[in-house]
Amino acid sequence: MATRLERLQQEAAELEARLQQKKSRLRKEQRQADTRRKIIVGAAALKLIEEDPALAARIEAELSERDRERVGSISGG
Repeated sequence: MATRLERLQQEAAELEARLQQKKSRLRKEQRQADTRRKIIVGAAALKLIEEDPALAARIEAELSERDRERVGSISGG
């Protein structure tokens, strides 16, 4: 009987490990998709900023001081 119990515990442990791997892979894929989304939206925003200095000022006003220091002028000038 202990052998059957041990085997079931081993199977449960293996399933738990597979579940954790799948969760980890899903989190990684979600982070990558989010990064791609941010890059695309950021590129679109930069294009619009080039055409509209008022938009650049509005966006810069929303940035924290720390982010403004990191980014510099988002209007490219």
